[in-house]
Amino acid sequence: MRLPFCIVDQDGTTVRETKAKTDPQAIHAALKDHATGLIRVGVEASSLGSWLHDELAELDLPMVVIDARHARAAIEAQRNKTDRNDARGL
Repeated sequence: MRLPFCIVDQDGTTVRETKAKTDPQAIHAALKDHATGLIRVGVEASSLGSWLHDELAELDLPMVVIDARHARAAIEAQRNKTDRNDARGL
């Protein structure tokens, strides 16, 4: 399975959008060009999100877990619901 993710700057401008395998090493590799400038890396709270959080935190990424109910409310407010837009919203 490949998860979409999005890197945005402090102004909310998209820096990079891509997909990576649901694997901490693959996600870390996709983020490595931006790793030193990352302030937060968010994952949605779930069994998969908890696992990704722990594994990516061990790779020194600044991880946060986002409550699924809060994420859902923010994402549902979007006009065009897609996996790509969900990644932007999170």
